[in-house]
Amino acid sequence: MDYYFLLQSVMEDRQVRKVADVKEFKMTELDQYLFGQGRHYNIYKKLGSHIAEMDGETGVFFSVWAPNARYVSVVGEFNGWNREAHPMEKKDPLGIWEVFIPGIEEGTLYKYCVCNCHGYDVLKADPFGTSCEMRPGNASKVACIQGFDWKDLFQDTTDTEDVVADVCL
Repeated sequence: MDYYFLLQSVMEDRQVRKVADVKEFKMTELDQYLFGQGRHYNIYKKLGSHIAEMDGETGVFFSVWAPNARYVSVVGEFNGWNREAHPMEKKDPLGIWEVFIPGIEEGTLYKYCVCNCHGYDVLKADPFGTSCEMRPGNASKVACIQGFDWKDLFQDTTDTEDVVADVCL
C-alpha cells in the first residue's frame, strides 16, 4: 500500500507551502488506464513539473507523455541547458517519461529535450506547464499551484440575479 503525505515548509517570505511526496505525482495503474481511455480528467496533477520531496530532498518531479520518443531529458537553467545532464526514464507502456531532480526551485526555466523517431533532438515547452517565461522566449517555468486560491469573475458578486450571456455560433 502506498502512503501519501504533505510536508509543510516555511519559505523565506514566511509563506507556508505544502510540499508533496513525489509518490503523489507518479502514475498508478488507474491513472494509466484512465489516461489510455482518454478519461483522466485530473492528468494535470500527474504530468508537467511539480515541486516535491524525495528521500528528504526538495526538488521538482517532471513527467511528460512522449510515446514515440527515443529518449527524453530535462534541460534548463539548473544544468546549463545540457541535454545529457538529466535523462528521463520511460515508466510505462503509454510512453510516460519521468525524473525527479533535487535542488530545483519555483521559477526555474526548463524545457524537454525529445529525441524524436527520426533521431533529431527537439526542445519542447511543457504541454502541462502552469507558467512560462515572457516572450520572445518560450521555456516553461516551474510553478507551484498547490493551495492556489482559484476564483472566477462572478464569485465575489453579492447580486442574486442570474447572469445571462448571449452566445453566437
